Amino acid sequence: MSVEPYNEDLRELEFLKQRALEYRPSDPLVENYHRASIEIAWDALVPAPEPQATDLLRVEVRGVETLSNHMASKVSAAVQNAVVRMDRSLKNPRSVNSVIRPEDRLRTEVVQDGAQGNVMFFRVPSPVTSTSAPGLDLGLIPGRASTALRELITILPENAADLRSFVEEIDQAAPLKRVAVQNISEAAKLSEQGISLDLITSGGSIRSVLDRDSAEALDDFLKDRETIEDTTTVSGLLDGFRGTRRVFYLITNSGKEIAGSVEPDMLPRVRHLAGRMVTAQLSTTQWRSHTGRLGPKAYGLISIDLEAETPQLFEE
Repeated sequence: MSVEPYNEDLRELEFLKQRALEYRPSDPLVENYHRASIEIAWDALVPAPEPQATDLLRVEVRGVETLSNHMASKVSAAVQNAVVRMDRSLKNPRSVNSVIRPEDRLRTEVVQDGAQGNVMFFRVPSPVTSTSAPGLDLGLIPGRASTALRELITILPENAADLRSFVEEIDQAAPLKRVAVQNISEAAKLSEQGISLDLITSGGSIRSVLDRDSAEALDDFLKDRETIEDTTTVSGLLDGFRGTRRVFYLITNSGKEIAGSVEPDMLPRVRHLAGRMVTAQLSTTQWRSHTGRLGPKAYGLISIDLEAETPQLFEE
């Protein structure tokens, strides 16, 4: 029968184990056998603790050699706040409550683990599942902080050159997702070249870059204003994805190019239909300022199918 580690009974046994290990027989072979026997008995008694997988977040403030204390504090706060708000948005997309409580931070723990030069490192605990049935091992499951970070970095642009697609997507995002992105944009404005975020997990890595110009343009875009929402149906060539992971491009039959956001569950279908003629139902969002000026339309994909063939009027 195994005993849970670190209970009171085990503390006394651990003390006896250490006393036994202090005994050193004069014969080296006997000593090795003595120590090995004790360790084997201990391992049989005490189950090994579940391994704690840890993802790594690497945040680089680009264009500076060394981080000041002020800069490091701002970046750390931006990351922590963005993770909490993204997590809340994933749990409740309609939530607009951006207030952060201590218990929120505990649920989405991101631990600053040091800095070197212009780079800060954060540990992101990722719990490990236990075997739920004999012979069934579900492997690693990302923690809430890791899931929120992955979503955040996926929304942010892969590089500084694709601001348009980034803005098209963020305009369609849930309210707290936009707030989370704005938290990161505040950190990006600390340096002219902005910041990069790399999330490194056991399954690979994902990276985004946001420079100061893009961050300032984003802030201007998301300022308070009236929003006009509608739907439309378009047909044309689905040109697939380009520089971003969640923005599709469609060239209409009239030659107009449309870029729009795609929800994660529709990504496989868009990839499958890329390069083909399609008909898509889109949501449209357009802002109107207090002066009446209209902003560009942002599109979001509602549904997409192959374009229906036009029936012939006469048989050949």
